[in-house]
Amino acid sequence: MSLSAGLICKRGEDVTPYLLNMLLHASPITADNYGLASTKNSQYSRTLDGFSSLNSDIGIAHKLVKINPYDNDQPIQQNSNSSIILGRFWDTFDSDIITYSEIVRNGIDDGMKKILTEYDCTFSIIAAENNQLICCRDHVGNIPLYFGENERFIGAATNMKMLRLLRLKIRSIPPGSIIIIKKAGLNEIPIRKIEEIKPNKEEYEDIKSKVKAILLKAIERDVKTSMSLQYPFLVV
Repeated sequence: MSLSAGLICKRGEDVTPYLLNMLLHASPITADNYGLASTKNSQYSRTLDGFSSLNSDIGIAHKLVKINPYDNDQPIQQNSNSSIILGRFWDTFDSDIITYSEIVRNGIDDGMKKILTEYDCTFSIIAAENNQLICCRDHVGNIPLYFGENERFIGAATNMKMLRLLRLKIRSIPPGSIIIIKKAGLNEIPIRKIEEIKPNKEEYEDIKSKVKAILLKAIERDVKTSMSLQYPFLVV
């Protein structure tokens, strides 16, 4: 699958060579494309030696491995932010398309809260905005997302190996939470969690029928979305 990473250098150094090294060693799978972005500009290349310097102490990086032919190049650049979303919007195949770019147009953190509370999604997001990284996972935690820190760097990635290259002390980002990462540290904002299961006193056959109906509906939804070329990542 595709991979993403974000990095802040506490010492103000350009993060470009470190992000490229993270992409190089993240996975042996051949990439369809690569992308780099700061808060001000973005670049895309079929090879890692095709990038110029971001000239920024904050940046995000993407390795595109297509599942669907219409999967997009990322990061997405708009206003004064850039972001990468890995995942699917599962509840949009039979309704009007609402893209990720439209949802976060007025601010990354508010957009993430909206995605977490209003949409049925499987996703991990890493964004750069206002000299900070903002990260988020769906409330089930289907797609991995980690962050780490040492005396020189603080960053996030969907692959732990990318953070180990910089010898960061790694933690998993809690599902359903938004993490705001700055040079001075980070702030965790819990938004949504899996509801507590209450004891069910219905008859066994009734419960079995309900579970079967739920599973069939979920499978139908996921198959329709996965097979439809009209609804890929919905990021632009």
